[in-house]
Amino acid sequence: MTKLSLSRNQEALVAAVSQVNPKIATILFCGRPLVLSAIEPLCQAIMIAWFPGSEGGNALADLLMGESEPQGRLAMSFPRAEGQLPITYAQLSTGRPLTEENSDQKYISRYMDEKNDPLFSFGSGMGYGRCTITHTQIINPQEKDAPFEISCTLKNEGDVPHTTTLQLYSRDDVTEVARPMRELKQWQKINLAAAEETQHSFYVTPEDFAYVHSDFLAKSDPGTISLYLGFAAASAKLIGTLTI
Repeated sequence: MTKLSLSRNQEALVAAVSQVNPKIATILFCGRPLVLSAIEPLCQAIMIAWFPGSEGGNALADLLMGESEPQGRLAMSFPRAEGQLPITYAQLSTGRPLTEENSDQKYISRYMDEKNDPLFSFGSGMGYGRCTITHTQIINPQEKDAPFEISCTLKNEGDVPHTTTLQLYSRDDVTEVARPMRELKQWQKINLAAAEETQHSFYVTPEDFAYVHSDFLAKSDPGTISLYLGFAAASAKLIGTLTI
């Protein structure tokens, strides 16, 4: 198939139902990312069930009724349109990359009829709570060969228990070989009670940023590493840099 969207009849069904009751939660059974741009504005929630097996119905019922909380995170990006493919959070930078600072300029790498970012990026996922990240800090090692510490405070802003996945991404700012704009380095699955606030830390070393060079040796480049912290690749915020 050359199209990744739902069939016209399925999209028309969602549109018709939304006219009667806009509070729609859509469950999709699929085996690959789909183009959901037509139905996303009409749905209060979209759950990707993949192919859940013979107990899938019971599991989905528990999730929809609040007996359990959705905890999955996307292992691939969902595009806005087929023309964006291939699309990955770990793509290489272009010669004139689109940024928040140059979005009003001409001659920037972008589509004329669509946004550059995916509809749902790698790492995306929601539950029944909402968390915020504050007090981020990058602590340099005090001893040789000791790791860098990246710490933050995580708070559940909701009134129900919540499980989230805190994700640490990096970008090597100056390299000998072209590297991805973002790479997932570590993540933590965290359980929080209602309104609970906790502190969490990641630990990284220069070896975590090593890659295979043209001489076929795995090593890291000296220079700065930009670090991003968040709950998905596209929405993770820059928290600072470290120098190796």
